This record gives sequence, C-alpha cells and structure tokens, in this order.
Amino acid sequence: MPDPLRELLERKGALEVLRIYGLDRLLTDQDDAWLWACVLIHHWPAPWESDVEPAALRFGIGRVISEGEAGAQVARSGMEHSEEWCFERVDADHLRVVECVEVQGVSFMMMVASGNLSAMSAPQASMVRDYLDISRPTYGQGKALVHKGMSVPPNAGVGETRYWKKEEDGSWVETEEVFSRWLA
Repeated sequence: MPDPLRELLERKGALEVLRIYGLDRLLTDQDDAWLWACVLIHHWPAPWESDVEPAALRFGIGRVISEGEAGAQVARSGMEHSEEWCFERVDADHLRVVECVEVQGVSFMMMVASGNLSAMSAPQASMVRDYLDISRPTYGQGKALVHKGMSVPPNAGVGETRYWKKEEDGSWVETEEVFSRWLA
C-alpha cells in the first residue's frame, strides 16, 4: 500500500510534508526540515487519517545538555525542553500549530470518583497526549535526538528518546541506540 506522505516527501520535499502539519512556519536555520518530515512520517499518522486527534498531538524542541552542565532542567525526553506546540484542524487534510492551552478543570480521578465524566468531552479536552520532541540544532549535523512518547491519566506515560542518523542521500533514519527512557 503506498504511503502518501512518503510519496509527497520524495516528489515535493520536506517542506510540503511539514506544511500539512503546519510545522513549516516553525523551522529555523538550526533545523533540518528532512529530519522533521522523516520523524513525522515515521511516528504520526497523516492528518487525513481517521485516528488523528489534533488536540492530543504535542511537538517540541529540546536542547541536548552538555555533560556536567549545571542548572539545566531535564524533561521527559532527556533534553532541556525549549518549546512545545499543539495542533488544531484547518481542514480535512491539514493541521495548524497553536499555542498549548491546558484546559483547567477537575482531575481525571475526581471525575471518576464523582461520576461526572462530562468534562472529558469538553472542547480541546483530550485525555491522551502524543509527544514528539526533536533536538536543536540539527541542520548540518549527522545525528539528532528524537523523543516519542505518550501519556494518559491518571499520571501515566511512557516514552523513549533515540538517536536518528543522517544517511548519505540526506534522509534520516531512527537507530536502535536509546538515549533515555521515560516512564511515569
């Protein structure tokens, strides 16, 4: 079965893949667009697929911490977290990046205890979070870190940060080398 995102990457390039998610606007001169596109294709479904819930998606940038660096706050990815974005649907085939705004409300356990589960269907309330975090800088680099994780209430989550390497043709592939694991 053909993969439309891979075909788009091969035909039109990484920026076209990133535009579908609305991530093309976030690239800086420190980011390798091919890495971002390869990571998205590898880990997330396309926006038009039926199992995509834009409110559950989180995309972040992290900084690799130098050995012995004092004062750095390590996030679930094993990197220092810099920025994170959320998504909303533009149309059937496209998402756009939006600021993450967590809905304030009663905790999941309180909803279960009280029998009031209606808050779970509130707009932009998604119980699951699907995380992708990529290290910065990646442009001109041969190796990068990518964290893939997910969390669900109450306070449960799992993820893994792996090294990705750049191939001679400019594409990126995930390696078996694990940088860090996250379990909550």
